[in-house]
Amino acid sequence: MKKVSAVVLGDKKDDLMRDLKERGLIQFLDVNNSPSFKDFEVPPAATSWIHIKAAEYLSRVDAVLDAFKGVEPETGSSMIGEMMEREEERIPVTEAPAEEFFGGLEARVKVLEERVGGISSRLERLKKEMEDFQNSREAVAILKRLGVGPGDLTGYTHLKALVGVLPTSEVKGLREELERLKIEYLAHAEGLDKKDSVMLILSFKEKEGEVIRALRIHRLEELQFSTTLQDLGLEEAVARLDDGIASLAKEEEVLLGELKAVAQGEKAGLLQLRELLQVEKFMDETNVLFGKTRKTFVLCGWVPQERVEEAVGAIQEKTEGLCVTSVEEPEEEDEPPTLLSNPSRARPLELLTETYGPPSYHEIDPTSIMAVTFPLIFGLMFGDVGQGIVMMGLGYFLGFRLKLKGAAKSLGRTILLCGFFATIAGFLYGSVFGLEGHYMKEFLGFELHPLWLNPMATVTDAIRYALFIGIAFLVLGCLINMINEISHHKALDAVVSPYGLAGIWLLVGGTLFVSTFGLGDIIGAIGGNRELFILAIIAPLGVMTVGEWHVTKISLGMAAFEAFENGTRYLVNSISHARIMILAIVHGALSSIMVTGMLLMPESTLGSVGKAVVFVGGNIAILVMEMFVSFIQTMRLHYYEWFSKFYKGDGTPFTPFRVIRRYTYLKTK
Repeated sequence: MKKVSAVVLGDKKDDLMRDLKERGLIQFLDVNNSPSFKDFEVPPAATSWIHIKAAEYLSRVDAVLDAFKGVEPETGSSMIGEMMEREEERIPVTEAPAEEFFGGLEARVKVLEERVGGISSRLERLKKEMEDFQNSREAVAILKRLGVGPGDLTGYTHLKALVGVLPTSEVKGLREELERLKIEYLAHAEGLDKKDSVMLILSFKEKEGEVIRALRIHRLEELQFSTTLQDLGLEEAVARLDDGIASLAKEEEVLLGELKAVAQGEKAGLLQLRELLQVEKFMDETNVLFGKTRKTFVLCGWVPQERVEEAVGAIQEKTEGLCVTSVEEPEEEDEPPTLLSNPSRARPLELLTETYGPPSYHEIDPTSIMAVTFPLIFGLMFGDVGQGIVMMGLGYFLGFRLKLKGAAKSLGRTILLCGFFATIAGFLYGSVFGLEGHYMKEFLGFELHPLWLNPMATVTDAIRYALFIGIAFLVLGCLINMINEISHHKALDAVVSPYGLAGIWLLVGGTLFVSTFGLGDIIGAIGGNRELFILAIIAPLGVMTVGEWHVTKISLGMAAFEAFENGTRYLVNSISHARIMILAIVHGALSSIMVTGMLLMPESTLGSVGKAVVFVGGNIAILVMEMFVSFIQTMRLHYYEWFSKFYKGDGTPFTPFRVIRRYTYLKTK
């Protein structure tokens, strides 16, 4: 990364920004907090009326778009929809100064607001009316249990009729309460369900207050009816409610049709307008990062080294040479962002790197190396020719054929790589769709002999090879760390660090010692080979101790403890890689269960069908389960065993000043 700074005339800044936002060249820095300008008292720029105006119109446009959501067709699963790429209608646009852009906007937005707002308001009123009718219909349906209508409850001179729903357990208590109050009443109750009953109570009007208090105490909820029903009998009320609901539904259908027609005609244009408003708002918000004098703006930002010439050229072209530019290397206190730049084959693995954390500007990006190590270790865990080919097909479909978005597409292409290495490992293990040896000959008609080993048949050898692979993997991590340290002019650290030359020395020396003498009588091996033990293990631990003491300035005792802890950690790290072949053995064990199920089927037509079902179902189960487990375990070995040697992942990703257009594109002149 290079730091590019520029001082441009105020009346040229807008043209420059409109050009830069399409290129994605520069990640702007806050000039007021930049070390390069700490000695200059440059007043900060600020947002303008454009930001306020764009935010206001965005709010109004979003309100109209929200109104369209009720008439949009269903798009299926939201999760799948999020993963899928959608081709949107795009229109060519030419950019004009902000004054011109906002000039004719009010009339267009206002017409749409009034049209859509009128329909939406009427729909809201219809919704409320429909709720009232539905509630009234439910109340009338309850009245039907008593054989009375709304009109039967009104029109009395001296009597008051009340009807409502209460818990059945309260019916007796309510009657007793009314009798205790010496209220003359008539009541009839009917059960609605296991818990509730409907009750009609007739009493004198002068006792209405006392009756209502008693009803509330016993949790009776009075039925509510529309005022248009109060004089109607039961059948008339039902008929009027049905007619009213049908009429409202018909009117709602007409209004929704009108809204749908408006949405079909205007939604694309509104989305395009919304995008243009977001562009104007985004550009104006960026002003807060700049410095401003009476006639100039001061800009500063990070630019990838290979695009510096393009950035400087764009600044000079759009300002017609009326500018001052400078290009600087990062200073010691700077924290440049990181732009991942990997070969196309390795690019899908950037997803795994960024999941852990993006690399800082001063450390090596492990993605290109991981493009080999990750699928290789996965393949060794899950070695099977047939299932590997199926995995490759799945990865190809997800990564290349299906229109998925970034992360899902990268995952598909990573699965393709993993499937390729699983296929290669399948040849090494002699496994095809879980079948090996003579079972392969019996069920598939051919036999594939292992090119290397059969993990199930040679468990001890398989585990030993896994440990050797782990040692090589850890040594690779230490080598990368040494390159990092040397590139930062820390040659001493590269030698004495637990994750440098001393660490490699300990790993290789310890491996040679253990592989030569074994673990059976390790004490005897040490006693009989003191010089070798000192050279292979004690010497690198001593280098680590002295290095830790010299570099970090801690006490010698604490440095010795740190060195011992690092040596122990290497032992755990190495043993952890045994899981590579353990999972390969588990794969063989699961395949054996599948084969046993096939052998249990009788020699008949039905038995042949059963064998096919067990074979297909078993392979699907093994593929799904082991693909997930192997992927997680491969991630674990990389994140916890390997990255810990050289990688922190505490960088800041490069986020250039750029607009992402989905609905518009700039016309070429």
